[in-house]
Amino acid sequence: MANGASISNTGVANSYSRSFLARPPPFSGWFLTEDNAEVFYKNIRCGLVHEAQTKNGWVVRSGASYPLIDFDTKIVNSDAVGDAINEYLDEYRQTLKNDQALQEAFVRKFDNLYHHASLAPEFAAGG
Repeated sequence: MANGASISNTGVANSYSRSFLARPPPFSGWFLTEDNAEVFYKNIRCGLVHEAQTKNGWVVRSGASYPLIDFDTKIVNSDAVGDAINEYLDEYRQTLKNDQALQEAFVRKFDNLYHHASLAPEFAAGG
């Protein structure tokens, strides 16, 4: 059962990540299809998160001479990714101020995080 849940959660995370990268600005200009987003998810995001390295020949670079992501040369620009994330978060913060449904979803997420932290108080306290 735990394996089934893990596989299901992985599929959901992959689906959410592909959709997130392919739809809202500033990412949608770089990930023109969900297939491009899946390449990023599997080879860069999952590689870095789970294995501390990119996979399948992808390389992380930084600097103004590189685009956010180049699917031909398999280069992702860490500076440009950070800038895009900051741009997205700035827009999210502005929208959050006036969007009641988004505010309610935000509160639900933080309530859930708080609940999980209360199940492991030593972790929440940094211990």
